[in-house]
Amino acid sequence: MKKGQSGVSLIALVITIIVVIILAAIAFGTSTRTITNANWSTFKNAVGEVRTALQTRTTTVKGQEAARGVTRSDAQVYNFVAKSGDGRGTDNNGENTAWLSRQQAATLTATRIEPGVIDGELGLAGRNHIKVNTANRSGVEVSYFVTRAGEVFVWPPYEYEGKYYVNEDTTVTNDAVASITFPSGVIVKIDNTKATISGATSIINGKGAGASADYSSIETVYWLDQHGSTLLPVGLETSDVYNDTVAVNP
Repeated sequence: MKKGQSGVSLIALVITIIVVIILAAIAFGTSTRTITNANWSTFKNAVGEVRTALQTRTTTVKGQEAARGVTRSDAQVYNFVAKSGDGRGTDNNGENTAWLSRQQAATLTATRIEPGVIDGELGLAGRNHIKVNTANRSGVEVSYFVTRAGEVFVWPPYEYEGKYYVNEDTTVTNDAVASITFPSGVIVKIDNTKATISGATSIINGKGAGASADYSSIETVYWLDQHGSTLLPVGLETSDVYNDTVAVNP
């Protein structure tokens, strides 16, 4: 082979390698984009399924109450269904103790939909388990909530294309916001900081109870989802364990 031909072959080889690298980068980017879009579709479908199943169930429960001659507000029914009200027992008069009054339900911002409700009453067993990464943890399974106006959302939010979604339409600035404002005007307070909880009235996750139970080493999420008297009740999630009976001063 002549010297000139050797130079040409080397240039051709370099060009071929560059083209292969470019094609590989394009293929990788396309593959990553496809996976990202597929995950986004899974998230939207999961929230939509929970919303549809919840609406169907609340319509049924509302009809059952109407058949008993009792008219319930939407906020009452959302809370009742989300907290698995059918299994909460009755009082001495035979009334289900899980029902909030209209006034009580109207003061709530959102109720966490219990996982057992999603898998059981809503008929979505084994589905809708979405995991997200937060600033502090990875692989955190989201919790589903319903506002008193019927808006279904998740927390922590799902990140997609630089935005944080709590449902397919509503975004927040990041996964550590103080509140979420929904189209209905309902504002849900979110506190996912590490803090001391004052006024705790029940033992949570083995951390003790009393006037000042210290949970400063545990990441928590608070939300208002049931009625209280002296103290404002909020749900508390610590180390992925949920308890809706604690009363704290948020």
